[in-house]
Amino acid sequence: MDFWQGKMPCWEMVGCPDGIRQECPAPRHREYPCWEIEGTYCKWDDWGSLGKDTSLCEVCIVYRRWGMGGAIEIKLWGKGIKLKC
Repeated sequence: MDFWQGKMPCWEMVGCPDGIRQECPAPRHREYPCWEIEGTYCKWDDWGSLGKDTSLCEVCIVYRRWGMGGAIEIKLWGKGIKLKC
């Protein structure tokens, strides 16, 4: 089932450039909302986190529009953007 069916997806709402969208797992795993996916681009920070920090999701326009106040927890692990060292 496609979570984004009938909704504007996160990558369109925040205007992700093609380069980011190609690496981000959200467009490839459309059955999950972005806040439930580890390693989405928006969950990365300058300190080299593993893409698990969902604190940004609480204030994100995407979650606020489609999350309906539900719990924010990662349900899809290991499919996100990997650090390129």
